[in-house]
Amino acid sequence: MNLEIILLVFCCLAIVVGAIMTILKSANKFILTEDQKKKIQQREIEQQHKDEGDV
Repeated sequence: MNLEIILLVFCCLAIVVGAIMTILKSANKFILTEDQKKKIQQREIEQQHKDEGDV
């Protein structure tokens, strides 16, 4: 292999690994309040009832 090909492969791998690390660092967990959790559960129940009605 030429030196240029080795450098190109190394640069491509560095870009991919850097992008993955950036995504992992920027990923945040959702911190929801109790009110928000209740709204989500209520919305899920409504959707289940709509899905059952469509079938």
